[in-house]
Amino acid sequence: MIGQIKFGLRLHTDVRNGEYPTLREMTPYVNRVESLGFDSIWVHDHVLAAPPVYTIDFLDAQVVLSAVAAATEKIKIGTAVLVLPIRHPVIVAKAIATLDAISGGRVIFGAASGWIQGEFSAMGVSIRERGGRCEEMLKIIKLLWTNDHISFNGRYYQFEDLTVEPKPRQESGPPIWIAGGNTTESNSTTMGSTNADAVLRRIAKYCDGWFPRNYPSATLDIVLNDLKKIRRYAKEEGRDPSCLSIADLYYIYLAEDPDLALHEAKKLYGRYAHRDIEDIKLRGGRQLFGTPEVVAERIAERVRKLSPSHVIFTPLNYEERQLELLVDKVIPRVQEEVGKDSS
Repeated sequence: MIGQIKFGLRLHTDVRNGEYPTLREMTPYVNRVESLGFDSIWVHDHVLAAPPVYTIDFLDAQVVLSAVAAATEKIKIGTAVLVLPIRHPVIVAKAIATLDAISGGRVIFGAASGWIQGEFSAMGVSIRERGGRCEEMLKIIKLLWTNDHISFNGRYYQFEDLTVEPKPRQESGPPIWIAGGNTTESNSTTMGSTNADAVLRRIAKYCDGWFPRNYPSATLDIVLNDLKKIRRYAKEEGRDPSCLSIADLYYIYLAEDPDLALHEAKKLYGRYAHRDIEDIKLRGGRQLFGTPEVVAERIAERVRKLSPSHVIFTPLNYEERQLELLVDKVIPRVQEEVGKDSS
């Protein structure tokens, strides 16, 4: 299995006090990511600021991915993840199909139902409708990618005889991945009244891949239990559970000196995420700051148990040294450690 794991990078696209990464900064970085052999580049999404989890805004994900597509040749590009119900399905289908067409079929479409009340209010959408809207949108997007003259009469969306061009370059459209799952947190301000099992059923029914819940309180045991449910639901839908991709995401900062790694990580992570690093470390989250050896061992431990198809890193800045440490010291060690168990 380890030989089949694909390693990706998620870009920082945060906007803080009027400052943000520009093409001058991102272009050489994504070129380097591609040249080092990473399989994919990903971009986060929120239309508005997302307190209390994030203390910043983000550049528009689809615009950034268009720029990434133009600056690269072969690497996969993906949304991790696009907030679906605050958008209209026809617009999303058109935009993602266009991105896939002009990039030569390199898109992975990651999406989620969202959780920020302010985003839903600004778009005139009830947050209580997010699950139903998300489900209808997945149906509509897939139909518009694969057929012409589509009519739809749902609870939230209705239209007649629609054809969207261009069609995606990939046959049947880009793979669809959904984020979500259970967590020990129960914060009505940020999470609304999510029925996590409904999300897991949606993944099992419609999707090609899964981003497990990325909250620090979503422990590995919770994630593994969610995976069991997804596989059971997939069987109930007549789908092969083994065909589902799983992505494990990590925030990282690497240094040979562990004290330096933690010092820099506190400074960088604290600029955009409203989380206490020491608390996260104690709770075993996916925020990994330390020496390459320690970080690799932590990742290998999760990989052994979860068997993800993709491991996606979010370095805390655009230092090329972070990429080099990943390629030279972290990824080979993960492969070696997990390979011991499979030999």
